[in-house]
Amino acid sequence: MAEPTFSFDASTVDPRDHEHGWLLKARGDLDLDSADQLYQGIANLAEHHATLVVLDLTDVEFLDSTGLRAIVNAGDLLKERGGRLIIDGMSGAAKRVLEITSLLEHCSSDPRAGDPRDSANG
Repeated sequence: MAEPTFSFDASTVDPRDHEHGWLLKARGDLDLDSADQLYQGIANLAEHHATLVVLDLTDVEFLDSTGLRAIVNAGDLLKERGGRLIIDGMSGAAKRVLEITSLLEHCSSDPRAGDPRDSANG
């Protein structure tokens, strides 16, 4: 049996940095075969009231348009629920795709930047 070409681990972000925050470390190929796995993982976190998901793509070796769409759709889902998806850490392959599609400029590496709780506090 072949090893899966994509996987991710989820862990909580330090509550001092952000309550209800999660770090997802993705590994392998983020493509047609794995995009739904990533989206469903983030959707599951959103169902459990995650307001921040930090996506680490450092170990992603390949990212295609389906993987990119999963990232965008997951970000939209979190935004609809008052949350946020940011990317912090990218492989060269992931960075190139995000640069070409102009999505890199919309990603912050500071989990506290744009914290949804800050806008509620005025």
